[in-house]
Amino acid sequence: MEKVTVRGEIDSKPASVTVDRCALCGSVWLDRHELEALLSMKAAGQVDVGPFSTNRQNPRGAEALGGLICPRDGSILVEVEHEQQRHVLICVCTECGGKLLDAGELLDLAEYTIVERIRSALRRA
Repeated sequence: MEKVTVRGEIDSKPASVTVDRCALCGSVWLDRHELEALLSMKAAGQVDVGPFSTNRQNPRGAEALGGLICPRDGSILVEVEHEQQRHVLICVCTECGGKLLDAGELLDLAEYTIVERIRSALRRA
């Protein structure tokens, strides 16, 4: 994982977030509250490299991971739907609150379209 630092503003105040990004697959590890901070800063494009093309191969392969574990505390990650955009599945650590997003998912979450807003509102009603 490589460190990526983003600087911007949250509520008109200077802010910075340092996240971990995999150079092989483009996935992003976010500690607790970093997802919300990046979305508030409108900085997803500075972190997320976007989905890799289908012909790019991860040399280790998903099966080599043997189950995803939290890089902070070693807990098993649980896959959950994003609350507002249910088509985005995020691996979450139930202990520390960290999140693992595949390449392209942060960009997807940053584009909360009108259709997605309507669907979310209808689910809550």
